[in-house]
Amino acid sequence: MAVRLAKWIVFGVVLGLIPLLTNVAKIKILRDPSSFGYPNEQSLTLLQLASYKGELLLLAAGLSAAGVGDLIGSRLSGTPGIVAKYVICGFCLANLMAVCLLYPFVSDLYQRFGRDQIATVTWLSVGLFTAAVLTSGVCVMLAGVQPVAGGQPVAGDEPG
Repeated sequence: MAVRLAKWIVFGVVLGLIPLLTNVAKIKILRDPSSFGYPNEQSLTLLQLASYKGELLLLAAGLSAAGVGDLIGSRLSGTPGIVAKYVICGFCLANLMAVCLLYPFVSDLYQRFGRDQIATVTWLSVGLFTAAVLTSGVCVMLAGVQPVAGGQPVAGDEPG
């Protein structure tokens, strides 16, 4: 289970952040001016640059959806903690719905944002991304718990 979770963190979360971090580096290093007058992207923090246009929300949606898919794709019946699996799956789906409701507004309106709106979107994005990482990580761990013939569960690192 630990190997499965470590792979998910490296390949699902860390590598998923690379395009965002590359864009932030481009803006900060090349001093790339904003494509529109306001806000001046050079004046934004690294966290604001990574989130105010909604990109972090897209990653949160992908992580939440993948967590649900991983858990649903595992054998649910006959495994211990079936209620916990459904509850965490529900949290992932709720997070996904929240992201899906917020992203269209952020992606459409970010050019008109002032400092207050950028701060609000940043913290909402960070919160939803953090929730996605936590709930999806639990889904990945729970998906790795499989029953054995004797009825006792085993936390396995099965391939896939």
